[in-house]
Amino acid sequence: MSQYIFPRRIDVRKASKQEAKVSGTIPINQLFRLGSSLHNSTGEVFVSMRFSKDEADRSLVEIETSCNLELTCQRCLEVVKVNMATQARLAMIFPEAKGDYLPLPDGMEALLTNDQCDTWEAVEDELILALPAYPKHPDGNCNLPCSTYSNVNFAELEQKDMTKPFSDLLRLLNNDVKEGDSHGSSKE
Repeated sequence: MSQYIFPRRIDVRKASKQEAKVSGTIPINQLFRLGSSLHNSTGEVFVSMRFSKDEADRSLVEIETSCNLELTCQRCLEVVKVNMATQARLAMIFPEAKGDYLPLPDGMEALLTNDQCDTWEAVEDELILALPAYPKHPDGNCNLPCSTYSNVNFAELEQKDMTKPFSDLLRLLNNDVKEGDSHGSSKE
């Protein structure tokens, strides 16, 4: 699947005025913060962004992403493949804004940016937020290693003469009691 590499930076004000639509791919190995959560950083993220203005003259962007990520299963520590798809609607907030962008409509988040928005960082943020907290295979699909204790007869182990580190202490305490010493009190 040969796609265009998604631009790293986009002039948000210009794109919003033109109601631009941009799509392409971002190599997963270039998303360094996301990479620390992955088992393998190969593949691509398909990204589509649509810029617009709302009735309050705010610059908006709708981001849609899709990718296949390889995460580490938290049960068996093997690779688990997760199909990710995210959608976000963001209001671009510029540093010179004095709060005139508030309140934001429901379902819209704010993204503080300069005129040149780092689109890869925005995509990476959305993917990190969408990651499962505890990635795992579906129930019953983990290749858990067999326990080394599965063939052990614990009843037999209990009956074996095992070294007991405090057995001598017990014998000493029993001898003291036989001699008439009381424990915990003085005979003065």
